Amino acid sequence: MSISDANDLIGLALKESQWATLARERDVTSILSIAKLVSASKVHNDQYLALKVRWNFDGQGHPSKTTRLNEKLKISEQTRRKAMTALQDQRSWRRYLVAVELYGGDKPLPRDFHIPPELGLFGPALRRQLQVQEDKSRRSDADDEESTEAARIGPIVVAGGRFLRSQAAKKRNQEDQEDQITPPRGLDTMTRALTINETPNMSIFNHSSAVKGSTYSTNISNDIPQPAPSKDEKIVNVALVDFLDAITLSQSALWLDWHIDGESFVFRLPDMKSFKAVTDGSLKGRVTGRTWAILECKARRRYRDRWIRMQESCQMASWIRQHFEASKEPTGLTNKATYARVLIAQDREEIYIVVAEFEKEYRDYLLGISKTDFDDPKDFLLMSEYGPYRTDRKDEMEELGYLIYAFALLLNTMECNSPQSWKYSTDQDGL
Repeated sequence: MSISDANDLIGLALKESQWATLARERDVTSILSIAKLVSASKVHNDQYLALKVRWNFDGQGHPSKTTRLNEKLKISEQTRRKAMTALQDQRSWRRYLVAVELYGGDKPLPRDFHIPPELGLFGPALRRQLQVQEDKSRRSDADDEESTEAARIGPIVVAGGRFLRSQAAKKRNQEDQEDQITPPRGLDTMTRALTINETPNMSIFNHSSAVKGSTYSTNISNDIPQPAPSKDEKIVNVALVDFLDAITLSQSALWLDWHIDGESFVFRLPDMKSFKAVTDGSLKGRVTGRTWAILECKARRRYRDRWIRMQESCQMASWIRQHFEASKEPTGLTNKATYARVLIAQDREEIYIVVAEFEKEYRDYLLGISKTDFDDPKDFLLMSEYGPYRTDRKDEMEELGYLIYAFALLLNTMECNSPQSWKYSTDQDGL
């Protein structure tokens, strides 16, 4: 199955014309036309359509997804190289990558397993990541119930008026057949490995070849069975924040902090209808207190689960609706749109970067003051998904680590430049 075919089955509009077809069929004319709004975690079809969101999956499972994401965020080669050098100078980072190669897999860890202290800040991150991976063979009634959540929320709406149910839920109760590597286990093996060959792969930023030879091609094919969900979503949440923290805290020059406490956004309309969207964490500036990115975690993989993406759309729209001021908004963060926001998601052992792009007209639409036609292209929010980056694959975590730190450097410049006025010039790298 091609990626475009899978996108249709997901039921998320990819073009304005597809969205317009769905909106007409559901008689959705504006956000004000929705009789009842519910929280982002329970979003329904009409509410999602009224938010006018399109999804782009060009970076989904693509070998050059990191190259495309760097281009999307306008991260320069100089910034990428600076990020690479900074992390490669950290012995704990090099040892972490060795440990991922040794321990990434789906077999239970020994009872006497301990994280060597040489991993430093990356020790807790690795431990939580291994806990998430360890849950592959664990099943319970609660897991089965959660894995079928997407199937219970209702039929999937697709262009042309067809109604289909996702087959993903049937897949998630099978073993993950795509993992073909069984790394060595045991504390002695790991300790010995950490003392040799710490030199990272300097060609990792040749993204077109970074995943060459990988057994993982795309996360959308119907032929790939999906593993059972992790035991607890909180473990996934902690694993993500620990990893992001380790990346940024290992560098003392950053004025940014990852927060695991959920940030709540309230989407309130002029007629007093409202709904709430709560995230699983955020990246905040120490100087301005500004939210630079939001986090969302799930115990299961997203596969072709449109419900996960609908919830993320609600979170992004609510964030834009509640916190936006044109004169204080960083511009030029992406190549196409005037404004952009970033969401980082971890679904089980897979990490995704979602870039949301929009124009001021979209924010006006959310406020109910839009002066354009309902189907005007400028009134849409474009969500572009890049990933997955699997926490049990060394090459993918290495790519992601450099990408996250390069992005943090970019945001750090914005955070520290004129913090009182938040007016950012457009002649800087990435702006």
